[in-house]
Amino acid sequence: MLKYEILVVGQMKTNCYLVWDDCLKETVIIDPGDEADFISDEIEKRQLKPIGILLTHLHSDHIGAAKDLQLIYQIPILNPPNKIFDFQIIKTPGHTTGSVCFYSPTLQVVFTGDTLFKDLPARGENLDSIKKLLKLPPTTVVLPGHDEATTIGVEAGRYSCQKTSLLLPKSSN
Repeated sequence: MLKYEILVVGQMKTNCYLVWDDCLKETVIIDPGDEADFISDEIEKRQLKPIGILLTHLHSDHIGAAKDLQLIYQIPILNPPNKIFDFQIIKTPGHTTGSVCFYSPTLQVVFTGDTLFKDLPARGENLDSIKKLLKLPPTTVVLPGHDEATTIGVEAGRYSCQKTSLLLPKSSN
């Protein structure tokens, strides 16, 4: 069974995620923005074995501890991940050119980095990427790079109520 934990790190309060297989105790670290020692302590406390680091994008508040963790655990930065758990990569350029999101159908979550947030309006450069994300199942939990989680259903409803032809039209159902 896959599990995940949110660790809030650094001055920018970046959400770093540990995702692990509870049987094998193998874990990936998503967006280790800062505080490598804290992240390492949390890994050790759970007796996890890191196998790689995943990055949604390359801004400093999401990669600040990546090199230190890579050295501590002798693990690669996986971009893209090679069959890590069941993650599907969704290319979401806009926030940055190479931004990606990681969708896990098993966990029913999507790690969105700085592409989609709870209750925040989309900027023009993110609209196409957000449209891709809104096609995921409505119960999918959105785990953003900062702040609180939401769901695809909540955000799809919010976007469909906005008066703009660039976003998805409200469903006729």
